Amino acid sequence: MPKFTALGYADDQLVTRYDSNTEEGVPQVPWAKKMKEDIHEYWERYTKVLEDSERWFENYQSIIRQYYNHSKGFHTWQMMLGSEVSPYGSKDPYWTFGYDGRDFLNLDKETDTWIAADAVAQAIERMWEADSSMIPRFKFLVEVVFIEWLKKYEAYAKEALLRKETPVVKVTRKPNNDGTETLICRAYSFYPKEINSTWRKDGEASGQDTVRGGVLPNSDGTYYNWLSIKINPKDRNHYWCHVEHIGLEKPMDVPAEEPGSHMGIIIGCILGGIFFLAAMSTGIYVYITKKQGSGSSSGV
Repeated sequence: MPKFTALGYADDQLVTRYDSNTEEGVPQVPWAKKMKEDIHEYWERYTKVLEDSERWFENYQSIIRQYYNHSKGFHTWQMMLGSEVSPYGSKDPYWTFGYDGRDFLNLDKETDTWIAADAVAQAIERMWEADSSMIPRFKFLVEVVFIEWLKKYEAYAKEALLRKETPVVKVTRKPNNDGTETLICRAYSFYPKEINSTWRKDGEASGQDTVRGGVLPNSDGTYYNWLSIKINPKDRNHYWCHVEHIGLEKPMDVPAEEPGSHMGIIIGCILGGIFFLAAMSTGIYVYITKKQGSGSSSGV
């Protein structure tokens, strides 16, 4: 595995990847590959930025390792940098660092100061506070560069990033040994990721005995979600799965299927017609890891 990896995201899509083995910014989705062909100089500049970042990361990892007295073992030095971008500029920018999976340093964007997690982070904080160019560089990235990137993405990514895939929703049931019944509501093949699914009894929200699964990715770029509830079988007809999603014309209430039924309920479809940059986000996620002591290196 490479010792240094940088991943670039637009919304929830992995757009670019750079690592110390390839030493090149590589597009990860079809529309980004087309963009590389059309605007090759952009990709050259992207690669140059990450080459410089790799050297910067290795230097600070060495310093941090010495502070922690980590002469051997596998250690991870991470950064996340990004912002939400609208036609009116960037908002909610973030810049945060981690070491070995723990919080290390976070930038407070309101005060332009660093929040350190421990004594080693405080030592790095003092170094960075002495460098008056660091925070202005961050602001230039999230307020200028990221907006420029997303404007370039606009013509190439509108169908991929702003598409709306409506959920297919199904409610099944299974008996329990104690005489109760479990209803399971599954929502399939939806995009974007944000979805709100709840149980309703006689039209009122019912969160008691609800178990929720996470929103999980499918291989085709859509998402899957589930939730269940334990009920008295006599009350089955009073329960509905309530689903809200941007791809729906209106929220849908879905009842439990009858035994032997395999009919899914396909909820109405809205196709995005106009590309609008609001609420798109972009970020760079950088990881550097190094196995110390033997001279070999590895990373994620």
